[in-house]
Amino acid sequence: AVVSTQSTGELGNEIPTLPFWFIKPSTCYVESGGEIIYPKITNNLHHELELGVIIGKKMSQVAKDNVMDYVAGYSITNDVTCRDLQEQCKKERKPWDISKCLDT
Repeated sequence: AVVSTQSTGELGNEIPTLPFWFIKPSTCYVESGGEIIYPKITNNLHHELELGVIIGKKMSQVAKDNVMDYVAGYSITNDVTCRDLQEQCKKERKPWDISKCLDT
């Protein structure tokens, strides 16, 4: 997943000059109608609607004109973030994947 300029602005962060990626392992996804488990490790769980892009095959250093050849589909997703963990990681200048990747 990549951080959008909208979510950057909502959090009061500067807009990055390069794409900023974070991981979303399959263990943090819930099928449609499934229940999101509130992780015990957080006291500040947020959610936001996102457009998910499904990459259908391995890609690396693909020319801009050919990117769509690798897109298998799209999905509406509910991105869930433990904001308190995210802020702690940011203050410590650590990756904040843990705030977005907890199992559910």
